[in-house]
This record gives sequence, C-alpha cells and structure tokens, in this order.
Amino acid sequence: MTKKTTNLVHYITNIACTLVSTILFAISFTIIFWSAAEIFRELTASDVTSGVYRLNKIMDEVAYIIFSIAVADVARYLLVEEVLKSKENRPLAEKRKALSNLILIISTAFALEGLVLTIQIAKTNLEKLVYPIMLLLVSSILLISLGVYQKLSGSGFKDKP
Repeated sequence: MTKKTTNLVHYITNIACTLVSTILFAISFTIIFWSAAEIFRELTASDVTSGVYRLNKIMDEVAYIIFSIAVADVARYLLVEEVLKSKENRPLAEKRKALSNLILIISTAFALEGLVLTIQIAKTNLEKLVYPIMLLLVSSILLISLGVYQKLSGSGFKDKP
C-alpha cells in the first residue's frame, strides 16, 4: 500500500474506534447512573417488600455497575491503544503490555461478575451455581494463560526502560 492509502486507512479506523469508544462510554455511564438511581430508590422505598427482595435488587444493580465498569475499561483501551498511541512505531514490549492490560480487564470483569452471581445465587438456588463458577474458572484460566504468555514471551511483569 502507498503511504496515502495507509494514512487513509488509519484515519478511518481512528474515527471508527473513537465512535465506538464514545458509544461504549455513553452506555457505561448510563448504566452506572441508572443503577445508582435504582439502588437509591430501593434504599429509600417505604413499601413493605422483604429485605431479601431488596437485597437481591441491589445486588442486581451492583452486577450492572461492575459490567458497566468493564465496558468503560474496554472503551478506554480502544481509545488509548488504538487511537491516541501510534500503531506503527510502538515497540514490541509496549504492545505486549497493552495486550496484557486488555486480558486483565476481561479477566477482572469475569471474576467480578462471577463473584457477584455466586453470592446472589448461593442465597437462593444452589443448583444454578454452575454459571458463576464457570465465570470464575474462565477468569482463572485467562490469568494463568496471561502468565504463561508473559513467561514464554520474556516480558514478565518487569518494566523495561
């Protein structure tokens, strides 16, 4: 490809990544504010619903907030790594670090969602614990895989000057 074509492709992908990041941030903030309002509503409600019902509703909203934080993290990753940082002149160590950060974001989202669901489901129906346990297992496998990748690629956790 010519330099002009390459620049055009980078420009188009930067616009697309910026647009997607903006949409993801908007969705994330909407979920956070909506969930916060729902939690406040549950805490200040004067109806006669049981405490367990209210707690379950609040736990649902906490799960939504955790999910939205993961979405915001992915949006931030897209914006920083794909738009703001130059793609062509980045050293390999920096690319490894960016990949590690993305895997950590995904693994953390799985782990937090699995933890919230485990606590919530354990109180109601133990037979449905398979899904949250699988989320925690996938999160662990992702972290182990990341460690193996870093060991094999020689990047480890050390910062190189």
